[in-house]
Amino acid sequence: MRLFSLLITLFCFFNLYSQERLLDPLAEYRYGTIAGEEYWIFDDSKAGNPYSRNEIIWSYSGAPASAQECATKGYAQLISWLENPDSIISQYLKLIGESGGVTSFFLWTNDYSVKKAVIKGQNPRSARIWNWEDMFLKYESTVLPNGECVIPKKDDVISTLEKMAYQQEEERRNNLNVVQRIFDGPRSKKFQHQLDQINLMISRERGATGQ
Repeated sequence: MRLFSLLITLFCFFNLYSQERLLDPLAEYRYGTIAGEEYWIFDDSKAGNPYSRNEIIWSYSGAPASAQECATKGYAQLISWLENPDSIISQYLKLIGESGGVTSFFLWTNDYSVKKAVIKGQNPRSARIWNWEDMFLKYESTVLPNGECVIPKKDDVISTLEKMAYQQEEERRNNLNVVQRIFDGPRSKKFQHQLDQINLMISRERGATGQ
């Protein structure tokens, strides 16, 4: 099922390769990549959501202006982290990648403003990052019904990546055989040392900003 989902995603991506995009295709940075983008335009007058209706927009040029503006804002934030290998975000991605985890992002922008949509009984999708099928980190931004653009908050991104780093390292250790466990001490110590260094960076940054 995961392979099928990946093939569908890659087909959509490369099928639209020649269309205007917000980002350079497969933009690569030292500790992460940005693989593609998607736009969901919500409409309460229709059943289901853009995914179930096969109405996801896969190109920047095909998205409405409000979604483009919000995607651009989120993209600028994300690449500012990825372009700096010493940023807290990049350092977490380094940890996750060294443990075998996913470090490739897919930009996702929801837009509830075009159709003034408000999902009945629910809230608009939150701005966040999350692991999709161990294939991509979805970087999700949202345009609210009033037109406000909400992108993932840095502290929330840091908290999410910290959990991912711990989970990925635990999974790596659990997959070691008996012999590998004997020699894994230095690797585990290195992970903890890198984590301590990141926590020190966070403390210094928050101290400097008065948080």
